[in-house]
Amino acid sequence: MPYKYKDIPPAMIEAVEAEVKMLLHGSRDCLRNRGDDTTKISFRVTDGYYAEAFGVMRGLALAGYGYMGGSTYDGIADCKHGRQQQHNLRWWFDKLVDKVLEEENFHGSNECDYCLDKHFKDGAGRKR
Repeated sequence: MPYKYKDIPPAMIEAVEAEVKMLLHGSRDCLRNRGDDTTKISFRVTDGYYAEAFGVMRGLALAGYGYMGGSTYDGIADCKHGRQQQHNLRWWFDKLVDKVLEEENFHGSNECDYCLDKHFKDGAGRKR
């Protein structure tokens, strides 16, 4: 039986990652604007930016690029058969969430150069 998901071209992977990460950084900035403590709170699923980022992945599933599987299944077994890890869209989304939290120095300094450049401030209180 042939694999049922479309291949995701490298340029599309890069574009999706950039867009989703931008939305996730925006979500964290929104939390800060509302006065939420982003040293303790990673994301709120009720935030519009977070929901939109997740919706990008849902759209990919709808378009046939993957499925919303478990976030702990990394798809390595699929890669052995020429399939892409990114086909598990939920796992991919969670990896992007982890990257954004790392860029934001969550549970650390809360300094984020991306947010400083894009939103003119970051969680550490730096302003540009």
